[in-house]
Amino acid sequence: MNLDSAQAPIIANHQPRRHIDTQLQGRWLFLVRVVWGVLVLFTLGIFIVSLPANFAILHVPCPSLSCGSTTGQLTMGDIRTLQKLGLSLDAYASYWITLNVIVILGWFAIAGVLAWRKSDNWLTLLIALMLMNVGASSLATTLVFSSSIWRLPANGGYTISSLTILFTLALFPNGRFVPRWIRWIMLIYPAQLVCYLVFLRQLHLPGWSLHLNPLNAVGWFGSLAVLTQSTHPYSCRHYVRGRPFSIHSDACWCAWLSIEGSQP
Repeated sequence: MNLDSAQAPIIANHQPRRHIDTQLQGRWLFLVRVVWGVLVLFTLGIFIVSLPANFAILHVPCPSLSCGSTTGQLTMGDIRTLQKLGLSLDAYASYWITLNVIVILGWFAIAGVLAWRKSDNWLTLLIALMLMNVGASSLATTLVFSSSIWRLPANGGYTISSLTILFTLALFPNGRFVPRWIRWIMLIYPAQLVCYLVFLRQLHLPGWSLHLNPLNAVGWFGSLAVLTQSTHPYSCRHYVRGRPFSIHSDACWCAWLSIEGSQP
């Protein structure tokens, strides 16, 4: 009996499974870069427009204690205390916005480094786009729930941010839906958005909006919970264990930490 032939099928069975290639070439690379660039410019535009909107809302007293933690608004008592200290609302608003902008620029910087080092990898570009949207959303949310003319593009940016978070959770670290049924979970959140725009929006329910309604809460948090439990961070650690320091490992952990930090 030939020992080499007997060992051949055993060796073949231990061959690693082929991973989906996330590298892009040719027309697909050009197309993805163009789409990514347009979405980045859109995100930057929403971020810039949100600055004066946030400056204005910081001059409006917060009607409850809850809005102060999200919008930075002060209650009437806080405003009187601020005046006793000899500080104006302009000074407070400038300080609050400057502090947030510094943090947001940190998100942008990480996204820029990832995109610059691996601009031919669609998964890295997705993670970079997600980081930019998560950073910008901390100020852009003010526009989403306002009556400003910029409310519509801000809602579009909010939708992009939500989808990039979900798809990053579902696809990294290797660009595959693991387990396979995760791809069906990805349809829940877009489906509820379409349901609201087609049906529920026509009912003019009081207090309901595209991103502020019970259906949205169930679709978003339900999908996020399933993906978080199914895509454990140890799968990411397993992917980078034993590999040299690389842009893929950087992007993997940046994505996971940013998603965990963005959850309420």
